[in-house]
Amino acid sequence: MSMGKSLGNLLRRSALLVAFSALVAVGVNAGRPDSLEWVASAEYEIYENCPEGTGSATTVTLREIVEKPDYFLLVDCRSLEEYEESHIPNAISIPYDPLFSVDEEAIFQIQKESDGRTVVVIGDTLTAKLLADDLVTQGMEYVSYLDDGEDWWSLLESEED
Repeated sequence: MSMGKSLGNLLRRSALLVAFSALVAVGVNAGRPDSLEWVASAEYEIYENCPEGTGSATTVTLREIVEKPDYFLLVDCRSLEEYEESHIPNAISIPYDPLFSVDEEAIFQIQKESDGRTVVVIGDTLTAKLLADDLVTQGMEYVSYLDDGEDWWSLLESEED
């Protein structure tokens, strides 16, 4: 049997299978008491708009943090494992996944710990900015993140120290 003939048979059998499946589907739909419409009579709502805030966090420099350490509450957005390995003294750990909004418990903890101080989110720049913006959109005031390129790693202290 030639290659062209085999391919023709395969295509013919595939077309018959698709046609048979379509006939079965139409027959089942016709037999239903509440058959499905061929074309929707109303527009489908495929997503719901999330209410988003309009505010965004501000930037702060490493120098400001070093000069006035008591003025800032540092929030480390890295994973708990990274935080436990080394962290800035007095920084609190709020692991953040940008795919999910920060939960109410974390917001409560930050508000309790901040006690009126400016909250500065540290970690990789993008994640820190996203968490800081998320906190602002959820109603927190005085939230910042480090300027792009700031070397906050110099402030880290190993847990073994």
